[in-house]
Amino acid sequence: MDECIAQKLEKISSQKRIPLSVDVELTYCCNLNCKHCYLQGRKVSGELATAELFRLFDELREMGTLYLTFTGGEPLLRPDFYNLADYAKESAFALVIFTNGTLITESEAFRIAECSPLAVHISLLGAEPETHDSITGVRGSFRKVIRAVKFLKRAGVRVVLKTALMKQNYTEYEGIVSICEQLEAEWQFDMVVSPTHWGGVRPLQYRLNQEQWKALLKDKRFFSPEKFSPTRPEALLCSAGLNLVAVTPLGEVYPCLAWPCSLGNVREKSFKDIWEDSPYLTHLRKTEISNVKECPSCPLLSYCPRCPGMAFLEEGDFRSPSRTNCQFAEAIGDSLQQARQYK
Repeated sequence: MDECIAQKLEKISSQKRIPLSVDVELTYCCNLNCKHCYLQGRKVSGELATAELFRLFDELREMGTLYLTFTGGEPLLRPDFYNLADYAKESAFALVIFTNGTLITESEAFRIAECSPLAVHISLLGAEPETHDSITGVRGSFRKVIRAVKFLKRAGVRVVLKTALMKQNYTEYEGIVSICEQLEAEWQFDMVVSPTHWGGVRPLQYRLNQEQWKALLKDKRFFSPEKFSPTRPEALLCSAGLNLVAVTPLGEVYPCLAWPCSLGNVREKSFKDIWEDSPYLTHLRKTEISNVKECPSCPLLSYCPRCPGMAFLEEGDFRSPSRTNCQFAEAIGDSLQQARQYK
């Protein structure tokens, strides 16, 4: 999509409160045991049935949703996955699938292609099998990821390989980029590991420290000082709850996957009623930049990638500063200052 059109669509959908993009966690079940996963220990019973998800998709279509993302857990573990994906295609959603890739055989790849996804995103957590498998907790998972990418590419599916950079794998990022290029897959890196959705801090032991962030930011593939645009104050608040929302396997509606605050449950109310009448969403939408604590006057504001969801997880209040984002902003500021010195 043309960037200008996409920006206009983003602006109009936010102004008119259209849930343009919806992330649906189809299941909490997973065949891997990733050390950094924010869903560790989540119960897996009572998930939305096929008919309930069909009803949700019907509502979303009527309300103007364009982008629908299937995620999990591992969405391919649902026996009705292709029923849901086919229904999404028939409903004319732009479907994106997040998967760990380990269940994708050649026949599965061509079946996925029949669903016409916009893209399939797969986690690649190391350039070496030992690194990837040690993070996922399952031997052989690296080999299956590479196999899945090859099958999907052969089937004509756009593939994006995503890497959560952690202490265990950050020295391998060059090799990860090389693998992506060899496989002709796009790549994305995330430098921040989150707490679990119920406040567990275990994943944080794997998070990069500030010096490691600074080292990565010296690589222009991650961060280009020449192309850097200072953060504008309005970016302190994001699209979550304006034109973006998430639905959990149990039917809870969240502002986004990184912001685990229940706005209501689609088993108890229609999605439309939750979207239009949730007191929390009403409060969120009325929040102005001046209501955000500390951040508007912070000297690091122009470098800050502030995430309200991270602030909610860390402080229990989306208006508070996220200390993680503060540290990352400092790392960005230092990188820019060093770049200016070497000019």
